Amino acid sequence: MPLKHLQQLFIKKNWTLSLAESCTGGLIASTLTKLPGSSAYFLGSFVTYCDAMKVDVLGVSDALIKEKTAVSLDVCKQMCMGALKRAKSDFAIAVTGDAGPDGDRVGEVFGAIGGKDSLFVGKIPGLTGLKREEVQQKATDFLLNALYNFVKNNEVPFVKQ
Repeated sequence: MPLKHLQQLFIKKNWTLSLAESCTGGLIASTLTKLPGSSAYFLGSFVTYCDAMKVDVLGVSDALIKEKTAVSLDVCKQMCMGALKRAKSDFAIAVTGDAGPDGDRVGEVFGAIGGKDSLFVGKIPGLTGLKREEVQQKATDFLLNALYNFVKNNEVPFVKQ
């Protein structure tokens, strides 16, 4: 999916988008803003890399992070809901996980796509064994494609929450 198609669809429908990024560190926002005209639909990104920012900025439950860690489906869900609420956008994408390079959970990345009436969350496949930059780029590409398929065809590779 060329990014231009996503942008054109959002502008045509007069929809807005916000992001809550952790392990991608703003890469999704950077990708969106490479195209001129992105300000017509893209409101911004909350790059909440540390747990305290997830709590303070997005309203993620501190107890949930302590119980499940930031690398979890439930935290990703709350990040997405926080972005929707704080930005007052029509749609939001959230991503959290371990991009590496060290640790036993490298490549475990969760994504969420939400709208006013629905929220879908799941693990992004195919990221295990990849280098940090590859994890970030593939997660970005996967989520932007998933968002396009959601708004265009009502298809999402995640489970509805």
